[in-house]
Amino acid sequence: MKKTFVLWLALFFIISASSVSAKDRRISANLDAGSYTASDILGDSHAPEYAFDNSIDSKWKAGKLPPAWIEVDLGKNYFLTRIKLYVYQLSSGRSTHEIWVSSDPIGFDRTNAELVNTIKGNRKNGDVIRVKFESAVKGRHVQILTKESLAWVGWYEIRVFTEE
Repeated sequence: MKKTFVLWLALFFIISASSVSAKDRRISANLDAGSYTASDILGDSHAPEYAFDNSIDSKWKAGKLPPAWIEVDLGKNYFLTRIKLYVYQLSSGRSTHEIWVSSDPIGFDRTNAELVNTIKGNRKNGDVIRVKFESAVKGRHVQILTKESLAWVGWYEIRVFTEE
């Protein structure tokens, strides 16, 4: 009787442990400054690394209307779970952003990159956009390309997550 109870108890713990979902962790912060690039930069105080510094008090600004992009090199390939974007857009209105992922640097040439999400909608300054990837997205380089906006392109914060 005791053996049966112990076996059932052990089986319960094994099933319970396997059904617990893994936590995701942020992988886009605390990288070398060279890990962050952008198509355009409005001076040193708005450099791309400020969009990944865990602060909504700083920001990256392109200093121009779209198109403009910002990119992070995560250092190695990861399976990405989600991205959280903190909008810097002083003129409220329609905007379109694309999320591109690749194992290689993307820059201005998206030939070898994969478009994994397009975000369209009316936005205002301070909005938070949450993108969860339902299927596996793997890459080292993540680029946010703004194609449409009434304001200069910029982001307060961009957070990229992987599953542990």
